[in-house]
Amino acid sequence: MARLNEKRVKQLFTLMVVMLLLPILAHFALGLHNRALADDFCFTVNAQAKGLSGTLDWYYNNWQGTYSTTFFQSVIGLAQAWRYTPIILIGLFSLACLWVAYQVVRTFHLTYRWHTTGLLGLVLTFGVLSGTANVFQSFYWTSGGITYAAPLTIFLFYIGLLVIFFSQQTPFRWWQYLLAAGLPLLSGGFSPLYAVFQVAAYGLLFLLVLRFAPSERKRRYATLVIVSLAFAMIALLILLVAPGNATRQASFDKLLPLPQAIMQTLIITSSFIPVAVARLSLLAVLSSFFLAGFVAFYCHPLPVPQRDYVNHSSLKWLGLSGMVGYLLMAAAFFTSLYSIGQLPPARAYVIPQTVLVVLVMSWGYIMGLGLQKKYAPAQPSGELPSRVVIAAMTLTAIIVAGYLTKTFPLLPDFRVYAAEWDARDAYLKTVDANGAVLEIPAFTKDLADYVWLDDPYLSCIRDYYHQPTLVILEKADDTGAH
Repeated sequence: MARLNEKRVKQLFTLMVVMLLLPILAHFALGLHNRALADDFCFTVNAQAKGLSGTLDWYYNNWQGTYSTTFFQSVIGLAQAWRYTPIILIGLFSLACLWVAYQVVRTFHLTYRWHTTGLLGLVLTFGVLSGTANVFQSFYWTSGGITYAAPLTIFLFYIGLLVIFFSQQTPFRWWQYLLAAGLPLLSGGFSPLYAVFQVAAYGLLFLLVLRFAPSERKRRYATLVIVSLAFAMIALLILLVAPGNATRQASFDKLLPLPQAIMQTLIITSSFIPVAVARLSLLAVLSSFFLAGFVAFYCHPLPVPQRDYVNHSSLKWLGLSGMVGYLLMAAAFFTSLYSIGQLPPARAYVIPQTVLVVLVMSWGYIMGLGLQKKYAPAQPSGELPSRVVIAAMTLTAIIVAGYLTKTFPLLPDFRVYAAEWDARDAYLKTVDANGAVLEIPAFTKDLADYVWLDDPYLSCIRDYYHQPTLVILEKADDTGAH
Protein backbone atom coordinates (compact mmCIF):
# COMPACT_ATOMS: atom_id res chain seq x y z
CA MET A 1 0.00 0.00 0.00
CA ALA A 2 1.40 3.42 -0.97
CA ARG A 3 2.21 5.64 1.97
CA LEU A 4 2.23 9.40 2.46
CA ASN A 5 5.11 11.09 4.23
CA GLU A 6 4.58 13.42 7.17
CA LYS A 7 4.53 16.61 5.11
CA ARG A 8 1.93 15.26 2.70
CA VAL A 9 -0.23 13.94 5.56
CA LYS A 10 -0.22 17.35 7.23
CA GLN A 11 -1.25 19.00 3.97
CA LEU A 12 -4.22 16.67 3.54
CA PHE A 13 -5.19 17.03 7.21
CA THR A 14 -5.08 20.80 6.79
CA LEU A 15 -7.39 20.49 3.81
CA MET A 16 -9.88 18.48 5.88
CA VAL A 17 -9.74 21.08 8.66
CA VAL A 18 -10.43 23.86 6.14
CA MET A 19 -13.38 21.92 4.73
CA LEU A 20 -14.85 21.51 8.22
CA LEU A 21 -14.43 25.25 8.78
CA LEU A 22 -16.61 26.09 5.79
CA PRO A 23 -19.96 25.30 7.50
CA ILE A 24 -18.99 27.58 10.37
CA LEU A 25 -18.11 30.35 7.93
CA ALA A 26 -21.45 29.79 6.20
CA HIS A 27 -23.22 30.40 9.50
CA PHE A 28 -21.10 33.49 10.08
CA ALA A 29 -22.23 34.81 6.70
CA LEU A 30 -25.89 34.11 7.48
CA GLY A 31 -25.53 35.33 11.05
CA LEU A 32 -24.52 38.82 9.92
CA HIS A 33 -28.16 39.27 8.89
CA ASN A 34 -29.65 38.25 12.23
CA ARG A 35 -32.05 40.67 13.94
CA ALA A 36 -34.37 40.83 16.96
CA LEU A 37 -37.26 38.37 17.05
CA ALA A 38 -40.30 37.83 19.25
CA ASP A 39 -39.49 38.11 22.96
CA ASP A 40 -36.10 39.68 22.23
CA PHE A 41 -38.21 42.85 22.18
CA CYS A 42 -39.80 41.93 25.53
CA PHE A 43 -36.46 41.66 27.32
CA THR A 44 -35.28 44.90 25.74
CA VAL A 45 -38.38 46.84 26.77
CA ASN A 46 -38.16 45.57 30.35
CA ALA A 47 -34.44 46.33 30.56
CA GLN A 48 -34.99 49.85 29.23
CA ALA A 49 -37.83 50.52 31.66
CA LYS A 50 -36.60 48.72 34.78
CA GLY A 51 -32.83 48.52 34.40
CA LEU A 52 -30.87 45.29 34.82
CA SER A 53 -31.60 44.73 38.49
CA GLY A 54 -35.26 45.57 38.07
CA THR A 55 -35.58 43.23 35.09
CA LEU A 56 -33.93 40.39 37.01
CA ASP A 57 -36.33 40.97 39.90
CA TRP A 58 -39.41 41.14 37.65
CA TYR A 59 -38.69 37.94 35.70
CA TYR A 60 -37.72 36.05 38.85
CA ASN A 61 -41.01 36.92 40.52
CA ASN A 62 -43.30 36.87 37.49
CA TRP A 63 -42.02 34.26 35.03
CA GLN A 64 -39.05 32.07 35.99
CA GLY A 65 -35.80 32.32 37.91
CA THR A 66 -33.31 32.10 35.03
CA TYR A 67 -31.04 34.84 36.28
CA SER A 68 -28.20 34.31 33.77
CA THR A 69 -30.50 34.25 30.75
CA THR A 70 -32.35 37.36 31.92
CA PHE A 71 -29.10 39.24 32.50
CA PHE A 72 -27.44 38.43 29.16
CA GLN A 73 -30.59 38.88 27.08
CA SER A 74 -31.17 42.23 28.75
CA VAL A 75 -27.59 43.35 28.09
CA ILE A 76 -27.87 42.35 24.42
CA GLY A 77 -31.21 44.14 24.17
CA LEU A 78 -29.88 47.34 25.74
CA ALA A 79 -26.93 47.26 23.34
CA GLN A 80 -29.28 46.30 20.44
CA ALA A 81 -26.64 43.72 19.54
CA TRP A 82 -28.94 40.93 18.28
CA ARG A 83 -27.16 40.79 14.93
CA TYR A 84 -23.99 39.59 16.65
CA THR A 85 -25.65 36.76 18.60
CA PRO A 86 -25.04 33.90 16.12
CA ILE A 87 -21.47 34.95 15.38
CA ILE A 88 -20.59 35.16 19.06
CA LEU A 89 -22.41 31.97 20.05
CA ILE A 90 -21.21 29.83 17.12
CA GLY A 91 -17.70 31.26 17.40
CA LEU A 92 -17.43 30.57 21.13
CA PHE A 93 -19.04 27.15 20.78
CA SER A 94 -16.52 26.24 18.07
CA LEU A 95 -13.64 27.41 20.26
CA ALA A 96 -15.02 25.37 23.17
CA CYS A 97 -15.13 22.24 21.01
CA LEU A 98 -11.57 22.88 19.82
CA TRP A 99 -10.48 23.50 23.41
CA VAL A 100 -11.87 20.16 24.59
CA ALA A 101 -10.39 18.40 21.56
CA TYR A 102 -6.98 19.90 22.30
CA GLN A 103 -7.08 18.59 25.86
CA VAL A 104 -7.85 15.09 24.54
CA VAL A 105 -5.02 15.32 22.03
CA ARG A 106 -2.59 16.66 24.63
CA THR A 107 -3.55 14.09 27.27
CA PHE A 108 -3.18 11.07 24.96
CA HIS A 109 -0.18 12.47 23.04
CA LEU A 110 -1.77 12.10 19.60
CA THR A 111 0.39 12.60 16.53
CA TYR A 112 -0.14 15.68 14.32
CA ARG A 113 -1.30 17.54 17.43
CA TRP A 114 -2.74 20.68 15.84
CA HIS A 115 -4.27 18.86 12.90
CA THR A 116 -5.98 16.22 15.03
CA THR A 117 -7.20 18.98 17.36
CA GLY A 118 -8.75 20.72 14.38
CA LEU A 119 -10.33 17.53 13.05
CA LEU A 120 -11.86 16.42 16.36
CA GLY A 121 -12.96 19.89 17.46
CA LEU A 122 -14.48 20.93 14.16
CA VAL A 123 -16.22 17.64 13.48
CA LEU A 124 -17.88 18.01 16.90
CA THR A 125 -18.93 21.55 16.00
CA PHE A 126 -20.19 20.42 12.60
CA GLY A 127 -22.06 17.51 14.12
CA VAL A 128 -23.97 19.82 16.44
CA LEU A 129 -24.67 22.60 13.94
CA SER A 130 -25.77 20.27 11.17
CA GLY A 131 -27.69 17.81 13.32
CA THR A 132 -29.56 19.84 15.94
CA ALA A 133 -33.31 20.18 15.45
CA ASN A 134 -33.21 23.87 14.45
CA VAL A 135 -29.86 25.60 14.32
CA PHE A 136 -31.58 28.98 13.85
CA GLN A 137 -33.49 28.58 17.11
CA SER A 138 -30.45 27.31 18.97
CA PHE A 139 -27.83 29.81 17.79
CA TYR A 140 -29.45 32.72 15.89
CA TRP A 141 -32.50 33.74 17.89
CA THR A 142 -31.11 35.55 20.93
CA SER A 143 -33.76 34.23 23.32
CA GLY A 144 -33.06 30.68 22.17
CA GLY A 145 -29.30 30.78 21.82
CA ILE A 146 -28.57 32.52 25.10
CA THR A 147 -30.85 30.11 26.96
CA TYR A 148 -29.33 26.84 25.71
CA ALA A 149 -26.21 27.24 23.55
CA ALA A 150 -24.51 29.70 25.92
CA PRO A 151 -24.47 27.45 29.04
CA LEU A 152 -23.48 24.46 26.92
CA THR A 153 -20.47 26.44 25.70
CA ILE A 154 -19.48 27.28 29.27
CA PHE A 155 -19.83 23.60 30.19
CA LEU A 156 -17.47 22.52 27.37
CA PHE A 157 -14.88 25.10 28.37
CA TYR A 158 -15.06 23.88 31.96
CA ILE A 159 -14.67 20.24 30.96
CA GLY A 160 -11.45 21.23 29.19
CA LEU A 161 -10.31 22.99 32.36
CA LEU A 162 -11.07 19.90 34.42
CA VAL A 163 -8.82 17.83 32.17
CA ILE A 164 -6.00 20.30 32.86
CA PHE A 165 -6.71 20.37 36.60
CA PHE A 166 -6.76 16.58 36.81
CA SER A 167 -3.43 16.32 35.03
CA GLN A 168 -1.55 18.46 37.56
CA GLN A 169 0.41 16.82 40.35
CA THR A 170 0.13 19.59 42.94
CA PRO A 171 -2.86 20.35 45.20
CA PHE A 172 -5.60 22.50 43.69
CA ARG A 173 -5.35 26.25 44.27
CA TRP A 174 -8.09 28.51 45.62
CA TRP A 175 -8.87 29.97 42.20
CA GLN A 176 -9.47 26.49 40.80
CA TYR A 177 -12.09 25.85 43.47
CA LEU A 178 -13.53 29.28 42.67
CA LEU A 179 -13.94 28.29 39.02
CA ALA A 180 -15.36 24.91 40.05
CA ALA A 181 -18.05 26.78 42.00
CA GLY A 182 -18.60 29.86 39.85
CA LEU A 183 -18.96 28.32 36.40
CA PRO A 184 -21.71 25.84 37.38
CA LEU A 185 -23.47 28.59 39.33
CA LEU A 186 -23.34 30.90 36.30
CA SER A 187 -24.34 28.34 33.70
CA GLY A 188 -27.07 26.83 35.87
CA GLY A 189 -28.95 30.13 35.75
CA PHE A 190 -29.70 29.93 32.03
CA SER A 191 -32.53 27.38 32.05
CA PRO A 192 -34.02 24.65 34.25
CA LEU A 193 -33.33 22.10 31.52
CA TYR A 194 -29.63 22.89 31.48
CA ALA A 195 -29.50 23.16 35.29
CA VAL A 196 -30.76 19.58 35.66
CA PHE A 197 -28.45 18.44 32.86
CA GLN A 198 -25.34 19.77 34.58
CA VAL A 199 -26.37 18.30 37.95
CA ALA A 200 -26.62 14.93 36.20
CA ALA A 201 -23.29 15.51 34.43
CA TYR A 202 -21.34 16.36 37.58
CA GLY A 203 -23.06 13.59 39.51
CA LEU A 204 -21.99 11.04 36.89
CA LEU A 205 -18.50 12.52 36.81
CA PHE A 206 -18.26 12.07 40.57
CA LEU A 207 -19.18 8.39 40.25
CA LEU A 208 -16.65 7.91 37.44
CA VAL A 209 -13.93 9.52 39.57
CA LEU A 210 -14.73 7.18 42.45
CA ARG A 211 -14.55 4.17 40.14
CA PHE A 212 -11.68 4.93 37.80
CA ALA A 213 -9.42 7.63 39.29
CA PRO A 214 -6.03 6.47 40.65
CA SER A 215 -6.30 5.83 44.38
CA GLU A 216 -3.68 8.45 45.25
CA ARG A 217 -5.65 11.15 43.35
CA LYS A 218 -9.21 10.01 43.96
CA ARG A 219 -9.86 12.20 46.99
CA ARG A 220 -8.41 15.31 45.35
CA TYR A 221 -10.41 14.83 42.14
CA ALA A 222 -13.60 14.01 44.03
CA THR A 223 -13.35 17.15 46.17
CA LEU A 224 -13.22 19.40 43.11
CA VAL A 225 -16.12 17.62 41.43
CA ILE A 226 -18.19 17.77 44.63
CA VAL A 227 -17.74 21.56 44.66
CA SER A 228 -19.04 21.74 41.08
CA LEU A 229 -21.94 19.43 41.89
CA ALA A 230 -22.86 21.40 45.01
CA PHE A 231 -22.99 24.72 43.19
CA ALA A 232 -24.84 23.17 40.26
CA MET A 233 -27.46 22.05 42.78
CA ILE A 234 -27.54 25.53 44.34
CA ALA A 235 -28.19 27.02 40.89
CA LEU A 236 -31.01 24.53 40.35
CA LEU A 237 -32.47 25.35 43.77
CA ILE A 238 -32.45 29.07 42.96
CA LEU A 239 -34.50 28.32 39.83
CA LEU A 240 -36.89 25.98 41.64
CA VAL A 241 -37.85 28.44 44.40
CA ALA A 242 -38.52 31.34 42.01
CA PRO A 243 -42.05 32.70 42.68
CA GLY A 244 -42.58 33.18 38.95
CA ASN A 245 -42.58 29.43 38.30
CA ALA A 246 -46.23 29.17 39.31
CA THR A 247 -47.20 31.80 36.75
CA ARG A 248 -45.25 30.11 33.99
CA GLN A 249 -46.52 26.62 34.72
CA ALA A 250 -50.10 27.90 34.77
CA SER A 251 -49.72 28.78 31.08
CA PHE A 252 -49.34 25.10 30.20
CA ASP A 253 -52.37 22.87 29.89
CA LYS A 254 -51.40 19.71 31.72
CA LEU A 255 -48.44 18.69 33.85
CA LEU A 256 -47.36 15.06 34.14
CA PRO A 257 -47.10 13.20 37.46
CA LEU A 258 -43.58 12.11 38.32
CA PRO A 259 -43.95 8.37 37.44
CA GLN A 260 -45.45 9.22 34.06
CA ALA A 261 -42.76 11.83 33.40
CA ILE A 262 -40.05 9.25 34.14
CA MET A 263 -41.66 6.67 31.85
CA GLN A 264 -42.10 9.19 29.05
CA THR A 265 -38.47 10.25 29.49
CA LEU A 266 -37.20 6.70 29.02
CA ILE A 267 -39.34 6.19 25.92
CA ILE A 268 -38.48 9.52 24.32
CA THR A 269 -34.76 9.24 25.04
CA SER A 270 -34.69 5.76 23.49
CA SER A 271 -36.50 7.02 20.40
CA PHE A 272 -34.48 10.24 20.12
CA ILE A 273 -31.27 8.43 19.19
CA PRO A 274 -32.55 6.56 16.11
CA VAL A 275 -34.72 9.51 15.02
CA ALA A 276 -31.84 11.96 15.38
CA VAL A 277 -29.49 9.66 13.51
CA ALA A 278 -31.83 8.71 10.68
CA ARG A 279 -33.74 11.95 10.18
CA LEU A 280 -32.02 14.95 11.71
CA SER A 281 -28.31 14.27 11.67
CA LEU A 282 -27.20 11.37 9.48
CA LEU A 283 -24.37 13.47 8.04
CA ALA A 284 -23.40 14.60 11.53
CA VAL A 285 -23.28 11.05 12.84
CA LEU A 286 -21.36 9.68 9.85
CA SER A 287 -18.72 12.40 9.98
CA SER A 288 -18.37 12.23 13.77
CA PHE A 289 -18.09 8.45 13.91
CA PHE A 290 -15.69 7.84 11.03
CA LEU A 291 -13.37 10.81 11.56
CA ALA A 292 -13.05 10.08 15.30
CA GLY A 293 -12.31 6.44 14.48
CA PHE A 294 -9.81 7.48 11.81
CA VAL A 295 -7.96 9.75 14.27
CA ALA A 296 -7.89 7.03 16.94
CA PHE A 297 -6.64 4.34 14.55
CA TYR A 298 -3.88 6.32 12.86
CA CYS A 299 -3.02 9.18 15.22
CA HIS A 300 -3.22 7.42 18.59
CA PRO A 301 -0.84 4.49 18.06
CA LEU A 302 -0.78 2.02 20.94
CA PRO A 303 2.06 -0.25 22.02
CA VAL A 304 1.32 -3.89 21.23
CA PRO A 305 0.46 -4.88 24.86
CA GLN A 306 -2.03 -1.99 25.10
CA ARG A 307 -3.67 -3.06 21.83
CA ASP A 308 -4.60 -6.37 23.45
CA TYR A 309 -6.10 -4.65 26.48
CA VAL A 310 -8.09 -2.10 24.47
CA ASN A 311 -9.36 -4.75 22.09
CA HIS A 312 -10.63 -6.92 24.92
CA SER A 313 -12.14 -4.04 26.89
CA SER A 314 -13.80 -2.23 23.97
CA LEU A 315 -17.26 -3.57 24.73
CA LYS A 316 -17.00 -2.40 28.33
CA TRP A 317 -16.09 1.14 27.32
CA LEU A 318 -18.70 1.23 24.56
CA GLY A 319 -21.33 0.20 27.08
CA LEU A 320 -20.17 2.63 29.76
CA SER A 321 -20.05 5.60 27.39
CA GLY A 322 -23.46 4.61 26.02
CA MET A 323 -24.96 4.50 29.50
CA VAL A 324 -23.50 7.90 30.45
CA GLY A 325 -24.70 9.44 27.19
CA TYR A 326 -28.19 7.98 27.60
CA LEU A 327 -28.54 9.31 31.15
CA LEU A 328 -27.40 12.80 30.14
CA MET A 329 -29.87 12.93 27.25
CA ALA A 330 -32.60 11.62 29.55
CA ALA A 331 -31.87 14.40 32.07
CA ALA A 332 -32.56 17.02 29.39
CA PHE A 333 -35.85 15.44 28.31
CA PHE A 334 -37.06 14.76 31.85
CA THR A 335 -36.84 18.39 32.90
CA SER A 336 -39.16 19.56 30.16
CA LEU A 337 -41.62 16.67 30.51
CA TYR A 338 -41.93 17.13 34.26
CA SER A 339 -41.94 20.94 34.43
CA ILE A 340 -44.20 21.81 31.49
CA GLY A 341 -45.71 18.43 30.54
CA GLN A 342 -44.35 18.38 26.99
CA LEU A 343 -41.23 17.89 24.90
CA PRO A 344 -38.62 20.65 25.04
CA PRO A 345 -38.68 23.32 22.32
CA ALA A 346 -36.51 22.79 19.24
CA ARG A 347 -33.85 25.21 20.50
CA ALA A 348 -33.22 23.02 23.54
CA TYR A 349 -32.28 20.00 21.43
CA VAL A 350 -28.79 21.42 21.04
CA ILE A 351 -28.03 19.87 24.46
CA PRO A 352 -29.00 16.23 23.74
CA GLN A 353 -27.60 16.61 20.22
CA THR A 354 -24.20 17.59 21.62
CA VAL A 355 -24.31 14.59 23.94
CA LEU A 356 -25.24 12.35 20.99
CA VAL A 357 -22.37 13.62 18.83
CA VAL A 358 -19.85 13.22 21.67
CA LEU A 359 -21.20 9.72 22.27
CA VAL A 360 -20.89 8.76 18.60
CA MET A 361 -17.37 10.19 18.48
CA SER A 362 -16.49 8.20 21.61
CA TRP A 363 -17.78 5.02 20.01
CA GLY A 364 -15.84 5.71 16.83
CA TYR A 365 -12.71 6.48 18.84
CA ILE A 366 -12.99 3.33 20.99
CA MET A 367 -13.56 1.16 17.93
CA GLY A 368 -10.66 2.82 16.14
CA LEU A 369 -8.35 1.95 19.02
CA GLY A 370 -9.73 -1.59 19.21
CA LEU A 371 -9.05 -2.20 15.52
CA GLN A 372 -5.34 -1.57 16.00
CA LYS A 373 -4.82 -5.07 17.37
CA LYS A 374 -5.79 -6.73 14.11
CA TYR A 375 -5.20 -4.17 11.40
CA ALA A 376 -2.57 -1.67 12.50
CA PRO A 377 0.87 -2.59 11.08
CA ALA A 378 4.12 -1.31 12.40
CA GLN A 379 3.92 2.17 10.89
CA PRO A 380 6.94 4.30 10.02
CA SER A 381 6.85 7.45 12.10
CA GLY A 382 4.85 10.20 10.47
CA GLU A 383 3.56 8.09 7.57
CA LEU A 384 0.01 6.97 6.77
CA PRO A 385 -1.51 4.86 3.98
CA SER A 386 -2.39 7.18 1.12
CA ARG A 387 -5.74 5.64 0.20
CA VAL A 388 -6.96 5.83 3.81
CA VAL A 389 -6.16 9.53 4.17
CA ILE A 390 -7.64 10.30 0.77
CA ALA A 391 -10.77 8.30 1.61
CA ALA A 392 -11.19 10.26 4.86
CA MET A 393 -10.70 13.53 2.99
CA THR A 394 -13.22 12.51 0.32
CA LEU A 395 -15.81 11.55 2.94
CA THR A 396 -15.31 14.90 4.66
CA ALA A 397 -15.71 16.76 1.37
CA ILE A 398 -18.93 14.93 0.46
CA ILE A 399 -20.52 15.47 3.87
CA VAL A 400 -19.54 19.14 4.12
CA ALA A 401 -20.58 19.87 0.55
CA GLY A 402 -23.97 18.31 1.21
CA TYR A 403 -24.50 20.61 4.16
CA LEU A 404 -23.26 23.73 2.38
CA THR A 405 -25.79 23.20 -0.41
CA LYS A 406 -28.48 23.69 2.25
CA THR A 407 -27.00 26.78 3.95
CA PHE A 408 -25.35 29.08 1.41
CA PRO A 409 -28.48 29.27 -0.81
CA LEU A 410 -30.27 30.90 2.15
CA LEU A 411 -28.00 33.95 2.02
CA PRO A 412 -30.14 36.01 -0.45
CA ASP A 413 -33.26 35.51 1.70
CA PHE A 414 -31.38 36.53 4.84
CA ARG A 415 -30.08 39.65 3.11
CA VAL A 416 -33.61 40.63 2.11
CA TYR A 417 -34.86 40.03 5.63
CA ALA A 418 -32.09 42.16 7.19
CA ALA A 419 -32.72 45.02 4.75
CA GLU A 420 -36.46 44.96 5.38
CA TRP A 421 -35.98 44.73 9.16
CA ASP A 422 -33.61 47.71 9.14
CA ALA A 423 -36.01 49.73 6.98
CA ARG A 424 -38.96 48.88 9.26
CA ASP A 425 -36.87 49.70 12.34
CA ALA A 426 -35.92 53.13 10.99
CA TYR A 427 -39.52 53.88 9.97
CA LEU A 428 -41.12 52.87 13.27
CA LYS A 429 -38.61 54.90 15.27
CA THR A 430 -39.53 58.10 13.43
CA VAL A 431 -43.20 57.81 12.39
CA ASP A 432 -45.97 59.38 14.49
CA ALA A 433 -49.30 57.62 14.04
CA ASN A 434 -51.18 60.28 16.09
CA GLY A 435 -53.48 57.62 17.51
CA ALA A 436 -54.49 56.20 14.13
CA VAL A 437 -54.02 52.53 13.28
CA LEU A 438 -50.50 52.08 11.96
CA GLU A 439 -50.37 49.25 9.43
CA ILE A 440 -47.07 47.88 8.13
CA PRO A 441 -46.50 44.98 5.73
CA ALA A 442 -45.08 41.66 6.82
CA PHE A 443 -41.55 40.79 5.80
CA THR A 444 -41.32 39.13 2.41
CA LYS A 445 -38.51 36.98 3.80
CA ASP A 446 -38.75 36.38 7.52
CA LEU A 447 -36.18 34.81 9.83
CA ALA A 448 -39.09 33.81 12.06
CA ASP A 449 -40.07 31.23 9.42
CA TYR A 450 -36.67 29.56 9.77
CA VAL A 451 -36.83 29.77 13.56
CA TRP A 452 -40.34 28.21 13.51
CA LEU A 453 -41.91 31.08 15.44
CA ASP A 454 -45.64 31.60 15.12
CA ASP A 455 -46.08 34.27 17.79
CA PRO A 456 -44.51 37.63 16.79
CA TYR A 457 -45.01 39.05 20.32
CA LEU A 458 -46.74 42.08 18.82
CA SER A 459 -47.38 43.68 22.21
CA CYS A 460 -43.63 43.76 22.90
CA ILE A 461 -42.91 45.19 19.45
CA ARG A 462 -45.49 47.92 20.10
CA ASP A 463 -43.89 48.73 23.45
CA TYR A 464 -40.39 48.74 21.97
CA TYR A 465 -41.30 51.24 19.24
CA HIS A 466 -43.87 53.15 21.36
CA GLN A 467 -46.50 52.46 18.72
CA PRO A 468 -49.61 51.19 20.57
CA THR A 469 -51.73 51.06 17.40
CA LEU A 470 -49.23 49.07 15.34
CA VAL A 471 -50.66 46.29 13.16
CA ILE A 472 -48.56 43.93 11.03
CA LEU A 473 -50.45 42.80 7.94
CA GLU A 474 -50.54 39.12 7.11
CA LYS A 475 -48.04 37.89 4.54
CA ALA A 476 -49.46 37.43 1.08
CA ASP A 477 -49.58 33.86 -0.18
CA ASP A 478 -48.44 32.69 -3.60
CA THR A 479 -51.72 33.84 -5.20
CA GLY A 480 -51.41 37.33 -3.82
CA ALA A 481 -54.33 36.92 -1.39
CA HIS A 482 -54.06 37.83 2.31
